[in-house]
Amino acid sequence: MKLVIAEKPSVATVQNASIKYIKRDRQINCAFYFFVGETE
Repeated sequence: MKLVIAEKPSVATVQNASIKYIKRDRQINCAFYFFVGETE
């Protein structure tokens, strides 16, 4: 999750990455969105 802070991806990048995570692992996607929401 630290990569999110280091890279500071755009909203589009986050959404695209989230779509991939949804297909792979819903738990990762939920944690990803929660983390991004807390940092913003």
